[in-house]
Amino acid sequence: MLTPSKRLQIAAWAASVTAGAILGACGPTSTALEISDAGQGAPGSDRVGASDAGAIADRVQVDRAAENDTGGHGDLDASHGSDTWPGDTSVAGDAAAQPDTALAAVDASQVDAAGTGECADDGDCGSERDCVGGVCRDTCLFTCLLAETGDLCVDGHCVDCETSDDCAGNTFTCDPETYACIELGFRPDPVQLECDSCPGGTLCGGGGDTTTCGTPGFGASWCTPGASVSGSWSYLENGWVRIGADLRRGAAIGHFSSPTSDGNILDENDTGRYLQQSYYGDNLGGSWNGEPWHFNPVQGGDSDNVPSEVVEYCNDGSTIYAKTIPRDWGGLGVTPTVMEEWITLAGDIAVIRFRFEYLGDWDNAARHQEVPAFFVRRELENLTMYQGSAPWTGGALTSILPNQLETAGNQRVDFDEPWLAYLNADGWGVGLYKRGEDEATSYRYKSIGEETATSYFAFLDTFALVTGLVHDYTSYMKIGSGGELRSRFQQLHQAGL
Repeated sequence: MLTPSKRLQIAAWAASVTAGAILGACGPTSTALEISDAGQGAPGSDRVGASDAGAIADRVQVDRAAENDTGGHGDLDASHGSDTWPGDTSVAGDAAAQPDTALAAVDASQVDAAGTGECADDGDCGSERDCVGGVCRDTCLFTCLLAETGDLCVDGHCVDCETSDDCAGNTFTCDPETYACIELGFRPDPVQLECDSCPGGTLCGGGGDTTTCGTPGFGASWCTPGASVSGSWSYLENGWVRIGADLRRGAAIGHFSSPTSDGNILDENDTGRYLQQSYYGDNLGGSWNGEPWHFNPVQGGDSDNVPSEVVEYCNDGSTIYAKTIPRDWGGLGVTPTVMEEWITLAGDIAVIRFRFEYLGDWDNAARHQEVPAFFVRRELENLTMYQGSAPWTGGALTSILPNQLETAGNQRVDFDEPWLAYLNADGWGVGLYKRGEDEATSYRYKSIGEETATSYFAFLDTFALVTGLVHDYTSYMKIGSGGELRSRFQQLHQAGL
């Protein structure tokens, strides 16, 4: 039950957030990668977070009333989310998944997908516009204050850019013919790492190229935080992989792709999916799907798809940093917690550090926590792992089809190398490594091709949200076959990461 004192405490915290009391400055973080287990799970499914009072200590055992509801986690109606993944054949992603600052640059009204343009000569553009490189542009003398085709007056036309410095981000360049910002995109073929071996604590590709060993860490050069967070997505890419954080939804990680991945492989259908942080406490009066729901700060937002607010954000080209004030999944509003993340790339691996701080004035009972929650495209349904007595010796891998959430609830799995992967029927997919892990919860929801279908797992640890708790851990994500994932994760393990 949410007592009056706790309700007032949460309300006071929400007011302080609104007033900007917790805004700080983006700054460097220690490159030491703490491998403490914490995390919880993305809210959204009936997975953990089972809400019957008798199951409060065991988040994996889902009560039947919750596990059998047809909603499943994140089963918000289609209007609550974009398509489960962009699914575009270009690794660069579809326009809906690009930052707002880039949308104007790739406006379909300027250049069509085939590159043939919208005009052949001035006559195709009407009396107030000229045809410039196949794009109709407003004319100008000095300024473009009222123009619709661009903000810069260049050679008598209102355009988007004159040089690449006018384009947002380091992955766009100014097309000299159309004066439009266009995305550079990935190299056409996967990049091969060429290091024969690397010293302990380093990885091939960690130095930023195909032949250099380096330590996966976080950028030393930090951008100055702006007055507010703008745009919708923020990306890093290096030719091996591309990763994106959704600034509309707590900077949860909703895009991961490679030159061979046929678009985004993560599920960002609603605020409860993504790769993200989510933690559980006591039952304070929250509810979801008509059932009681434990205190549950979620990075992406609440079960009504109200997003968590990003209060601080930087992307200096090598590291994405974000600070988020999460909302409670069960509808209690803004929570007295802070979530942070640092994302960087080391060759073909995404390095993701999560940090959680609990500022509530009450202690909660210990529960199973998801560290972190991980949702991917439904066709990646074969949960792959090593189960045996001789880890890292090349023994056979095990693949299972996890339970269907609608009929059987979550499925607990134990494994003996600290990584899991979801692979498709061809043995290709995405894996997540986190040192020290040996158990997880998992499920599949709906069937391949159905709207809101998903595949999910989360590493499990048990701890309590108590006053002053700080939980900090790092995980590593890679795309590839089961064998490729295992080999790369073994390098991480041998490096002590």
